[in-house]
Order: sequence, then C-alpha cells, then structure tokens
Amino acid sequence: MSNRPERRTAQVARELARYRVDIAALSETPFSEQGQLEVDAGYTFFWSGQPKAELRDAGFAFAIQNDIVGRLPCLPQ
Repeated sequence: MSNRPERRTAQVARELARYRVDIAALSETPFSEQGQLEVDAGYTFFWSGQPKAELRDAGFAFAIQNDIVGRLPCLPQ
C-alpha cells in the first residue's frame, strides 16, 4: 500500500463501495490533526489525529458515503 494518504483513502473507498458499506470507522490512521477529504469513489473521510510534530499512528477516521454526508446538516460540507 502506498504511503500517500490520498492513494490509501482511494483504495479504502473502493473496497467500501465494493462491499456497499455506508459508514466505516477506521482506527490507527496516520492522519495528523483534524480534517476531511472527499475521494472519487463516493466517500468523504473525516479524521482526527496527533499533531504534525508527534508520531502519527493513533488517529481515527470515519468514511461516510457522500450522499449521506449531504443529508446530515451536522457534518461539514
């Protein structure tokens, strides 16, 4: 698997779509700080992790189908 987060999230999103997963919780993610990323496979990743200066292996993320993200006003668009 690549070390580039964009490539890894795309791979995860393709697998989630393959198994028709609506929402997935991911642990031990390497993302730093907080953020979100929409990928072409139809998912948006929301994450929280360690500050950039610290070891980044204890973060977590949620992958949510974009059509669900669009229907939940509590999530950033």
